[in-house]
Amino acid sequence: MKVLWVCNIMLPVIAEALHKEASNKEGWLSGLLEQVAAENSSDLELAVAFPVPADTEVPWRLQIAMPREKEDREHLQTNTDAEIYNITCYGLHEDTVHLDRYQPLLEEELHRITEDFSPDVIHCFGTEYPHTLAVCRVFPHKEKILVGIQGICTLCAEAYFADMPESEIHKTTFRDLVKKDTLRSQQEKFARCNGEGSNRTCRQYHRKNRLGQGSDYRVESQGTLLYDE
Repeated sequence: MKVLWVCNIMLPVIAEALHKEASNKEGWLSGLLEQVAAENSSDLELAVAFPVPADTEVPWRLQIAMPREKEDREHLQTNTDAEIYNITCYGLHEDTVHLDRYQPLLEEELHRITEDFSPDVIHCFGTEYPHTLAVCRVFPHKEKILVGIQGICTLCAEAYFADMPESEIHKTTFRDLVKKDTLRSQQEKFARCNGEGSNRTCRQYHRKNRLGQGSDYRVESQGTLLYDE
């Protein structure tokens, strides 16, 4: 079986192989990858697609060798006899700063990736990035797409300030001025998920050929399997 992961980050094992700084976010992906590698099964062929910064060379069909056993991963330089699990890597040019703006060019990139790898299953980890909608749009077999969500953004917006004092909520820091991003604006990004603007709640839509326009990147699919971790 060929499985394509569509991830929000460059996994640390890939970043290390490319001599890039590794992200410390979404550690469960590394744990899941280690479990897949340790299965010692030749039946599962894994590819990973992920966003890369605009000034970074995009990996294409890059093979990353990962030792199957944890002990071998810790002593990779000394243990040349370690059993290896190979991962195929594909990079995406994606604006990871303005996630509430849909990027149509992602559809072309993900179409090329899915055509090249020809996955039996696509597993998308989250819907907060535009690439999830893009791959749902271009991959014709909607019943073979699995989308995982960790939370509902509209509910996060309701509890965003978590009983913070009003003085802190309305305060503007130097960081806020530089980034043009206050606590209020952060909450509004979550609140916009409620039907207007970008919809990150990963609702399922069954209206044939009805796809969101502009910045509305709701996952509109027919038969896409959704689950909540």
